[in-house]
Amino acid sequence: MKKLFTLLILLLVGAALVAALREHRRHKSLQQAWTALRFRDQEASLETARLRLSEDVRLRAERLKAGCQADVSEALAAEMELWRKQFHLGGQDRAERLAMQGLDEAGMRERIREALLDQAFLEQRSRPVGDSSVLAWHESHREHLRVPGLHRVSHIFLTAHDPRKPDRRSEIQAISERLSAGGSFAELAARHSEDARSRLHGGDLGWVGAARMPADVMAAVAQQTLGKPGGPVRSRLGWHVFLVQERRASRIPAPEEVRAEITALLDLRQRESGAAAFP
Repeated sequence: MKKLFTLLILLLVGAALVAALREHRRHKSLQQAWTALRFRDQEASLETARLRLSEDVRLRAERLKAGCQADVSEALAAEMELWRKQFHLGGQDRAERLAMQGLDEAGMRERIREALLDQAFLEQRSRPVGDSSVLAWHESHREHLRVPGLHRVSHIFLTAHDPRKPDRRSEIQAISERLSAGGSFAELAARHSEDARSRLHGGDLGWVGAARMPADVMAAVAQQTLGKPGGPVRSRLGWHVFLVQERRASRIPAPEEVRAEITALLDLRQRESGAAAFP
């Protein structure tokens, strides 16, 4: 009876030790995952690392259960080479950074190999994105895809922030009058414009839109007659004379123009949802 009691105690202690070891490993894996995640994203939280680790564990368990086989040797070699070159680290620096994650180079190689196998498993389970899916996404996101209108613009610019010249109105007006008399826009821009970059190209700003230009400047450009220098325009930056050479109207690109981007997006979402779907 005494031996049985002793054996029972040993079994209970052993079970407690196994549970403690498992908890230690789980905690260590979580800390490693968090450290690795924060290495890429300083704002990453412990909860984010916990969720990602949980998804990785479920995905890996499903892969092992399914017996997925894939040759990832070439991808592994490429990833390891890229990893070695990352941040131009030397061997000692790599070892120190790995130590922060509780790894050595062999451990990192195994981690990358397992991740590549997980990715291959997801790809095997994923269905190719079909034309109907691409067209449906395009139709439901038409405004999201809209390309804004653009203007091919040149300008002659005089700054309003030169304390020696508080009022440039007469200067810009004289330039405008010379343009009206047939003067060369490019020559006058090269001679008088205070936009150092565009003056080297005859005042050419290239194709511009609302995302690139201040609102007050864009409003003046949008109202400008095509192919004809306008009168002086005052903005918060200074004085301008604009020449709008071409316009491209706002439009929604056809499905064929954005097929590759939509396909890549839908494929990524499918993989993410596939990884999260494992119980």
